[in-house]
Amino acid sequence: MENAQELYEKTASGNLTLPPGEHRGPLTIRRPCVVDGSASTLFAAQGPVLLVQSSGVTVKNLRVEITGPLTEQGAPIAIRTDFPDTKLEAVEVNGDLQGFPGEPAPWKLPTLISLGEFAANTANSFSIELEAPGEANVINEIRDIRVEPMRLKRGINTLYIETDSIRENTILYGELLIRSSVTRRLHVTGKSQAGVAPQQAARRLVSETVADAGPVQVDTPREAVPPLVTDSNVPFMQRGQRFSLQGMETAVVKLLMEYASAQRGLSVDGYAFLLQAGGKVAGDGDLIFFGNNAAPDQAIRYSTVNGMPLMIAELAKLPPAVEKVTVCYAVYGDQPQENFSLVQNPLVRLFAGEKELCRFRPDGLTAEKAVVAAEFYRYKGEWKINFIGAGYQGGLKQLCTGYGVNVQ
Repeated sequence: MENAQELYEKTASGNLTLPPGEHRGPLTIRRPCVVDGSASTLFAAQGPVLLVQSSGVTVKNLRVEITGPLTEQGAPIAIRTDFPDTKLEAVEVNGDLQGFPGEPAPWKLPTLISLGEFAANTANSFSIELEAPGEANVINEIRDIRVEPMRLKRGINTLYIETDSIRENTILYGELLIRSSVTRRLHVTGKSQAGVAPQQAARRLVSETVADAGPVQVDTPREAVPPLVTDSNVPFMQRGQRFSLQGMETAVVKLLMEYASAQRGLSVDGYAFLLQAGGKVAGDGDLIFFGNNAAPDQAIRYSTVNGMPLMIAELAKLPPAVEKVTVCYAVYGDQPQENFSLVQNPLVRLFAGEKELCRFRPDGLTAEKAVVAAEFYRYKGEWKINFIGAGYQGGLKQLCTGYGVNVQ
């Protein structure tokens, strides 16, 4: 991982071109120059991530992101300049700007807009209030929905979202871009469902501003697990190795994915597929993840621990038709370079209650965007877990297609 300040100091004069990828900040610019991010990301736990202390600076082709939780001491400032002639071109931020004429703050936008369950095979419409400190354009990057208005004014705005007729059990996920002098992202999620009354902009959507820049997630209960320590009594499993869960069917079994670090705070999300005969789900509700965080019987639940994905299983509650529960992890992000090569020291830990049973390292992953880490399965009435560690460059979409989940 490149330290952006070190790269800057190496170029004693002239412009700074960051190589594609992720670069740790903060970065302070003290001379006139062009900072070309080459579509890379500059990140830091707290702002300002980029500080301009010179006139004649242009920043372009860069994403600037705050990855840590916001604190009372640290304002969410992504870029701060001491000189009003600083220019921004094709810059995306997670956070606010400071010192830029015409770019007011703060932007109190939700990070996540949840449409919830809406009627399948018919149009639905929703409304949500957005507060903007200044004018900005709205750019819709989601297929099968329309958004109005396409420009926000200063103050409270009502944003209308209308879906097309979307087939049953389709997960809707995408982004709206809010563009002023920089770009900000709003994530939209929902699911089409039979038997649900069509929505006609009759309610204000539940939306939430997420304090950190980790994966977009709804609030889920957090389950405590013991911290990672060296323990010779906890065995390491190899790919293809199995571990018996006999006698633990009624216990709360937890599978936690941890990693030492990831470039720019890149996030890894967890997914559990409840598979029946033929290795397929019965419906899209059998995919448990941050947007559908529990099975109806609570047999499988999704949570997080310090931002790390946690799957919680009570295997005795699973219906007989469920033969396997496949647990996968996917790197968050749409860019091809956002893959497991950026994730350092991934580690899967298995618990029964608070007792750690074993560990597994799904290492050796590079260009893969998703990995099938482990699989709970029944064998002659006994539950076992198989550690797999198979990576997929096609990411979550490839896994969903293989397991019979409709993703749009």
